[in-house]
Amino acid sequence: MPLNFPTSPSDGDIYTDDNSVVWQYSSTKTVWNVVTGTTLKVFSGTKLGVTANVAVTTTSTAVSWDVESYDQGGYFSSGNATRITAPGSGFYLVTTTLFAGSQGSGYSVAVKKNGTTNIATSIFNANQTATYEEVIELAKDDYIEVYVSEIDGTGTLLTSSFIEVTQMGLTVGTGISSYSAFSGAKVYLTAPFSTSSTPTATAWNATEYDTNANALGLTYWSIGTPARLTVKVSGYYNVDIFLRTGTAGGTYTVTLKKNGSTDLVSSTMSANESASYEQTYYLTADDYLELFASDTDSTGSLTTATHFEIIRMGY
Repeated sequence: MPLNFPTSPSDGDIYTDDNSVVWQYSSTKTVWNVVTGTTLKVFSGTKLGVTANVAVTTTSTAVSWDVESYDQGGYFSSGNATRITAPGSGFYLVTTTLFAGSQGSGYSVAVKKNGTTNIATSIFNANQTATYEEVIELAKDDYIEVYVSEIDGTGTLLTSSFIEVTQMGLTVGTGISSYSAFSGAKVYLTAPFSTSSTPTATAWNATEYDTNANALGLTYWSIGTPARLTVKVSGYYNVDIFLRTGTAGGTYTVTLKKNGSTDLVSSTMSANESASYEQTYYLTADDYLELFASDTDSTGSLTTATHFEIIRMGY
């Protein structure tokens, strides 16, 4: 019996055939895929660079990319050379590294969505590097650009500069295979978290995203236990933490713990410092992670720049 797929489907549309087999449309590959528990995730992403040093002026201008290392999914078109466009609604890892030349007094960079929304901003100097890496949620046809300016208009970006956008998973929805749907959470602080000489689990109070492909309706973070991120399914998880200490406080100690007792990593910091940590762990169902912090004179805090991210990488 022939399959009568819907005409003009949108990304993520579901079709059930006469044999009760569920299919899902992928605009990335323009094909219908069978949704099963063993469906393998197809790579989707792009990496772009520049063939020559880019002059940077005092006007914030989007970088035009003209080197395509790869483009699996139709993210890039030379007709819109500043844009990396999401081929489908989902979660994407955006990584860009910009290398400044020896000229210039100070560079400003902004990673923007759809030309207006700042995702990240930073300032760096000549002969320095600016790096941004973050998982963000994008709707189909949202686009990412990198804008750069320089104080006196004499700067350059070197040919080693690049941007990568990789699809981490589709937005969770009815019928989407758990192998292709995104599963992860990012929590952060909306107010400084005060530290004392007693190690205390950081109580998060906001989420940028929190979605679980394996258990619809269950999430990693709960307001009832605000210090914990809990996994629902055994597997490999990437943990990414960024820390920023306040201007007060003595020596800080920050420790990532599993299930309240097992130390995974610990580090010391001073006041007004930043640190980042990224590692992949195998975690079993119902394991939870917490970030304990203390400082020696009980006057410190973790600032609102601090965040904690966990993403399921696979089984």
